[in-house]
Amino acid sequence: MNEDFMMKLQQLRDACNFPLPISSGFRCQKKNIDCNGHKGSAHLTGEGADLLVERERARVVIQKAIEMGFSVGIQQKGNSRFVHVDTKPRKSGNANLWSYA
Repeated sequence: MNEDFMMKLQQLRDACNFPLPISSGFRCQKKNIDCNGHKGSAHLTGEGADLLVERERARVVIQKAIEMGFSVGIQQKGNSRFVHVDTKPRKSGNANLWSYA
């Protein structure tokens, strides 16, 4: 994992004041392909993580993460409920926010 990302992730945990279980952190190319990860995924550089949080806790994580400048992906449907956060630089220079269909 990227050290700067890990420090920022700890700051997010401190701001939320509850555990942030990680279901997926760094991925090798094969694992990323196996889980249908994006070709340029932040998981490949250790700058992204999927956090197992849902409902009210997910809302807190999303709000705090956006305030802290993370890019955020949201999956809160079905059996796979998580919030993706990353610090991968974007071409636009801005953080992104998206939901998984």
